[in-house]
Amino acid sequence: VKEICVANWDTNGDGELSMSEAAAVTSLDKVFEGNKEIVSFDELQYFIQLESIKSEEFSDCDLLSSVVLPNNIKTIGQSAFFASNINSIEIPASVDSITDAAFNNCDNLDRIVVAEGNVVYDSRNNCNGIIETATNTLVAGCKNTVIPEGVIAIGVNAFRNSLLTSILIPQSVISIGEDAFYNCKVMTTVVVFNSTPIDLPANSFNSNKAKATLYVPVGSKSAY
Repeated sequence: VKEICVANWDTNGDGELSMSEAAAVTSLDKVFEGNKEIVSFDELQYFIQLESIKSEEFSDCDLLSSVVLPNNIKTIGQSAFFASNINSIEIPASVDSITDAAFNNCDNLDRIVVAEGNVVYDSRNNCNGIIETATNTLVAGCKNTVIPEGVIAIGVNAFRNSLLTSILIPQSVISIGEDAFYNCKVMTTVVVFNSTPIDLPANSFNSNKAKATLYVPVGSKSAY
């Protein structure tokens, strides 16, 4: 990480990246995309003028297990961390836009937390997921996500390519987005706790490698 940072943002040429040099960076310009060597980038928190993690900026970073986002970050783009090795991520209070599939195919991701004070997203009830507060839509989950009662929609690509093994869809859910559970290759059980129809695109649970068993309450009118 230091080599990349010095090569791109060491403005005084001393071979180091100072706090002030990090603070002056406004774009990562995808210099980390596809890197197969970086393991940790907790120092990203010092890039305090960085407002966006753009599409695919840390995608396919196979060994990257730890990142601390700066507290002023506002947007996280599509597939920003796709197929990286991160195991935990905290979404700062400043974030107001997360594009779908931002954390897809992150096999080791088991903890997602939205910081207190975020007015757009939350992780209510320690759900290990990202919920858009105003719409009660779960927009991103991981293998340990528990969907809280009160969530009414599961967003597009919310669990795509995750290592989720089972999920309980609570009674409050009335809509499941396209490819929400696409290619969850180790998922074996989906429990649908709902006695009313759910808006369900045909490919919500599409998988090329495994098919989940759907359990629906007796007497349910579910679209399944």
